[in-house]
Amino acid sequence: MIGPASKEAVLTGLIVIAACGVEVEPTLTLATAEQVRVTTLGPIEGSPVMLSDGTEPEGVIWTVAHPEVVDVRRNRVVAVGPGLSAVTAEWEGSEVSFQVEVVLETRLSFVDAPSTLRVGDTRTLLIEAVVGEHQMEPGRVTWSTSDPEVLRVDAGLVTPILPGTAWITARARGASAMVELEVLP
Repeated sequence: MIGPASKEAVLTGLIVIAACGVEVEPTLTLATAEQVRVTTLGPIEGSPVMLSDGTEPEGVIWTVAHPEVVDVRRNRVVAVGPGLSAVTAEWEGSEVSFQVEVVLETRLSFVDAPSTLRVGDTRTLLIEAVVGEHQMEPGRVTWSTSDPEVLRVDAGLVTPILPGTAWITARARGASAMVELEVLP
């Protein structure tokens, strides 16, 4: 246990060291969380590392576990594909590591869906899937209708039954899209 006199001596010593210009060398620290999750490709916002004095280090040596997921360009971490990768930054004996998870969101949309159909007509609805910034095959699509007495849907084939309005929903790749259709007599 340090008594009041000992605390005063320690503080005096620190003041003397500071006054003598003894500088503590900065160390590398994480400026981000240890796990970074992004949903788009491209540069990840902000610098992932900084020095303990608040400045951005120059000459960092980067190591990326999975270059198909992330890359480092001009001291910036860039998401290049879906997945999980460890990233390590080394600077003058200091080293920090973090993980980047790239989860690209899927967006579904209907292609040229009509707003109205007549009883007795049929129409095949098409959807497109965009993952990140790339168009992909939607894969297995699950279809549903908000009112099966007005519209039926099977594998994208819509059959109007009675006049009214119903919503058709398509689900694929963890995403969904909806379109409202009016059935006319």
